[in-house]
Amino acid sequence: MRVVTNLDFLRWKRDRSEDGPAFSPRHYPPHTSRNRDEQFDMIHERLDLDKWVKAFPGRKIDMHTDVATALTGPLPIAYVEQIRAEVKKRGGDLGEAIPVDLCIWNVGDTLKREVTKIGGVPYWPANEPWPMTKQGKPMTFVAQFCFADSTDILPKLPGDILSVLAERSDYQTLQLRWFQIGANALLAAEELPKPGWTIHPCHAVLHRTMEYPNPDWDLFKQIPFPLKNSSAWMSDCSKIGGVWNLRGELIEPTDEDDAEDHARYKRSLDAVQKMKKTFICQLCSIQATKRQPFLNVDTHEDLARSHAEKFLMIADVGGQDFFYDGETTLNEWWS
Repeated sequence: MRVVTNLDFLRWKRDRSEDGPAFSPRHYPPHTSRNRDEQFDMIHERLDLDKWVKAFPGRKIDMHTDVATALTGPLPIAYVEQIRAEVKKRGGDLGEAIPVDLCIWNVGDTLKREVTKIGGVPYWPANEPWPMTKQGKPMTFVAQFCFADSTDILPKLPGDILSVLAERSDYQTLQLRWFQIGANALLAAEELPKPGWTIHPCHAVLHRTMEYPNPDWDLFKQIPFPLKNSSAWMSDCSKIGGVWNLRGELIEPTDEDDAEDHARYKRSLDAVQKMKKTFICQLCSIQATKRQPFLNVDTHEDLARSHAEKFLMIADVGGQDFFYDGETTLNEWWS
């Protein structure tokens, strides 16, 4: 089989037929539980990838209207899956594959309290005290991740839902709470503490796919940024599982270092290796594209200005990474 080391992106777009590329999400791993014979109801909806690939074939991509730094709506992932399918069709080897559940967002809350969401009404047991700041003010609910549909790609966790609350709108001081699904009663929406600032609610549909931490980058040489990076792994998105992205430079220890520097570099390297192994999910800012910014919104003009100004924004399109080492849940802020 011929290995392609240079994907001609312009030719790829031109050669696509009017019916779209030869692509099916069936080529990608469906959701399975740890026990293949186990039957259960999905909490999240799954992305209808066929629908979005047919609606937005790669030949019609517009980088100015369809792609943003942060993956929020369905367009970027539809393009990424088409790029990957074309690379594989031409014999390209993307290397090691790590499964991930990507969060693709709808605007607005959902009546299903346990779904992965940003803002809105959280899954919060009625008998659980609400976290407070040192000044005695209630923390603001930011987001929750529900891992119940992702147990096959994660280690054993202390709960089904991880709730994220912040002290301030810079999102640097957080409190985290774990909950099991099945609480006898949930805190009523009207009983929730008033948030310290407005976060317009969104709720997630999940897309099971793969990330490739060590690809042959020549396969994507003709792909424009940021689709080039996303075709390997999604560093700027909300996701469950997958690849943890080191942001910044890591200096590895060498025999030429003095003892103090060598020890410091070694501690940093060990910390990074641990983070790679214990990463469980990532929360990213919301950044809407002009076309189809959300699953349930067709154009950016359809968003009320008040909504667009109040979507989750952490620093400069940044986020928070979360880790669980079997005992402790940690988070790391990034921008």
